[in-house]
Amino acid sequence: MPTKYNIHNLIEVIINDSTNKSLTSSIDFHIAELKTGQDEINTCKYQINIKPYDQFNTSQFDEINKFHLVEGLSGKLLIDKIEKIIYQRNDNGYNIYTDRSFPIQILIQLLLSRENHAIVHAAALTDQDGNGIILPGPGGVGKTALLGKLVKEKNYKLLGDDMVIINKNDTCLSFPRSFILKDYHKTVYPDAFLKLELNSRKKIILPKITSFINKNAPFIGVAKSILKRFGVFNKIATKLPLPKDFLAAVPVSSIFGENSIVTQTKIKSIVFLERYTGSKIISVNMTKASLSKRMFSIIHHELASYMKLLFSLGSLELEDVSMYFSQSKYIMDEFSTNKKISNLQIPYDCTPDELYDYFISEIL
Repeated sequence: MPTKYNIHNLIEVIINDSTNKSLTSSIDFHIAELKTGQDEINTCKYQINIKPYDQFNTSQFDEINKFHLVEGLSGKLLIDKIEKIIYQRNDNGYNIYTDRSFPIQILIQLLLSRENHAIVHAAALTDQDGNGIILPGPGGVGKTALLGKLVKEKNYKLLGDDMVIINKNDTCLSFPRSFILKDYHKTVYPDAFLKLELNSRKKIILPKITSFINKNAPFIGVAKSILKRFGVFNKIATKLPLPKDFLAAVPVSSIFGENSIVTQTKIKSIVFLERYTGSKIISVNMTKASLSKRMFSIIHHELASYMKLLFSLGSLELEDVSMYFSQSKYIMDEFSTNKKISNLQIPYDCTPDELYDYFISEIL
């Protein structure tokens, strides 16, 4: 039976039952919490169907166009023989033929933008009265630690600690991809560390983080391309040691519990988090224009490794890249309208407890 995921009745992801387990695990890393039952009726406008690489017959096409290192047909097809992946565009999404992990997140982002939604790099929560707050900011700024303490101490519900989906109005949708545990989370989530027996970086790598290692392995540029040409990159990458401070990637529900996740909320306030060289936490005003520009830049910085694929899709007219960027910025502009906006500047040496104490006394 195929594995299915429903992204808020907007996009359905279907993995063919003959697809290898490592690929399924890499998809799980991003959207495991959105997995659905086999018999659930699909009401989504878009689909991403994932099938084994050898199920696609390229001989059915008489002529193939070449663009740089990929081939394809304008508006229909992109074939990447180095990565061993085929993107076939159709009226309601994509058919993907591959046996390897691939950047499904950029495809989700592209399809969401058509429905006035966008993924942003942020944590998001809601209180018991349904008052939603979103915390955009760059990686490592303290989003996860702050969210964890608000859920634990204030009984907040979460929508995601790293990425969430916004629309052009007020709504934020959950996108709770696997929770990344690092050394410094030990003081914030001691119960999770005890449960998972994570005492050091030498612990066994959980199966679900194979895709994380593949995407973050220290191979770049020509070296990575050469390894992929000879078909040995995945074999090497999966044997690499973990990145610094990285211990495990686990489902969000295993950290916070099944009842601590909500699927959507209306956002009333936005607090942009950033680190700075000052000595104390301060909250300063931030304009809608500044917030929108920074959210746009930060999410695309996170997606930077996928930009080559994005522009390849654009060059073969499977996607209108200029329209995508314009639409993404428009969504973030509209989302930032009529919200209480502030910029929380946090010293480099600020502890999670200090950040939490300031947040509940000065921001909430």
